[in-house]
Order: sequence, then C-alpha cells, then structure tokens
Amino acid sequence: MNLYDFIVLFSSGVAVLMVLSLLMRPLKFRNAVVSILLLFAGYMQFFAYLFESRMIFDMPHILFMQLPVGYSLGPLFYLYVQSIINDARKMQIRDWLHFVPVGTMLL
Repeated sequence: MNLYDFIVLFSSGVAVLMVLSLLMRPLKFRNAVVSILLLFAGYMQFFAYLFESRMIFDMPHILFMQLPVGYSLGPLFYLYVQSIINDARKMQIRDWLHFVPVGTMLL
C-alpha cells in the first residue's frame, strides 16, 4: 500500500466517523442531511480509489453503483443549505423533485 492508497482510505474512514459523530447528536433535519452528504462523499471517494487502483475491474458488478450516489450529492447539498438559510425542519413536497434524476437513474 503506497501513500496515495493510505490517504484515500484514511479520508474515507474519517468521513464515516464524522457521519457517526453527527448521528450521535440530537437528530435534527440538518444533521441528518449533512451526515448523509458526508457518507455519500466518502462513498464516492472510495469509488474514486477503486477506479484509480483499477480494482474496480475485478468487481464489475459494482461498476455503476456510484452513479445514483453522485446524482444525489447536488440535491443533498441544496437541502443542507436550505436547512441553514430557512431553518427548515423537514422536506417539503417540492424538495423531492430535486431527486427525480436519482430516481430515473435507478430505473
């Protein structure tokens, strides 16, 4: 394992630990959104490592599993900013429209 591999795996692990620490707090909408956002960012970073090290070609069945997660990063970031600016406590019906690309990706 070289230094690059260590840095990527370490930062993915830190993202998971940050998610766990955020979920131990009182569960607010803002904390839930940012914890999911951090978890998905760590997931994407792990997939970037798999692509860079070419280990993804040993497991071709998970080749496109990062695409719905990548499509959901934008709406999750939007919801987090909205929860800070407007002090939103839950998702509105129109907020679900931002996840339509994720739904079409899953089909």
